[in-house]
This record gives sequence, C-alpha cells and structure tokens, in this order.
Amino acid sequence: MVSVTERAPVPAPFAAIDLSRWVLTLTDEDYRQCAPGEHRACGASVASDGSRTLICVEVVGGQLMVQRYRPVVMSATHCRLVSISDVFNAPNWITVEVIWDISVVSASDGNAVFTNSIVSKATPTFLATLDRVGVSFSDAARTRAAAAADHNRRETPLFAAQIARLAGDRRPQA
Repeated sequence: MVSVTERAPVPAPFAAIDLSRWVLTLTDEDYRQCAPGEHRACGASVASDGSRTLICVEVVGGQLMVQRYRPVVMSATHCRLVSISDVFNAPNWITVEVIWDISVVSASDGNAVFTNSIVSKATPTFLATLDRVGVSFSDAARTRAAAAADHNRRETPLFAAQIARLAGDRRPQA
C-alpha cells in the first residue's frame, strides 16, 4: 500500500554508530523533536513473550497511529521492526501493518548515510473499513502514501542528527 524511503547524511564516524542502541534508547523527548507536532510519544516496553517492544504514537496525514514495533533485525547498521498498528481514522479504529527499516552505510568521508524506509500494508480490518465507507483501495493508498512520504522526508534528517549525537558518545578511540 505504501513504500517510502529517505536518506540523510549522519555527521559522525560510521564506526561509532549503533542503530539498535539508538532505537532501544530513543527517549520520548528525542522522538517528539524529530517531527514536532506529529510525534506524540515513544517508549520501550516488554511484550508478553518477553521480547522488547518500541511503542510510538504519532500523527501521519492527520491520522493518529499507535505502533507497537517488534524487532526482526537488530544490529549496529540495520534494524527492521514490524508493527500491527492501530490507526484512528475518525470515527473508526483500523489496523495496518507497518515495517520500519533503517540502516546506515559508510560514506566516502568516513561518516555515514542513514536510510529510513517505511512500508505499510493493508490488513483485513483496513480493507473491510474501506469497503464499508465506500473508499477505493487505490484512493486510500494514494492518500496514505503522500502523507507518509511527507512525514518521512521531514523526520529522516532529524533522526540522522540524533543518531550522530548518540554516536558522538561512542567515538572510537585512536
């Protein structure tokens, strides 16, 4: 339904970056600063099976989203998290699957380039709601894709700056 990707330079040594540390220690305040007015809350939790979960609350395209990300891949250079997210599409709560995939690669100057990708997939409840309210899947997908692209474009360089700040605390010793 939605697939958006943005890239931003990370002004920090590639070797000092640890995306899994950043994701699992992202503070509520830091998260809110990465999309002012849209990122509402963020925190880590533990799922019933004992796995770590990142909970994010944000507004994308005017719709409130509650995401409960479960790590699928967690490393210093690549994280993939998956959430069955609740979306408030007044007057209904619906669900969408969201895959948040972030990575860094080394740049020629020794710093890094951050990639922030979001994939959103329709769930049965999402499709049933579209059918009930008479909205075509293509119209809903087009609207959500535009909102996600705009949101991702604005948050990606701010995420990269935060990753750089955290990496500054971990610069390799010469």
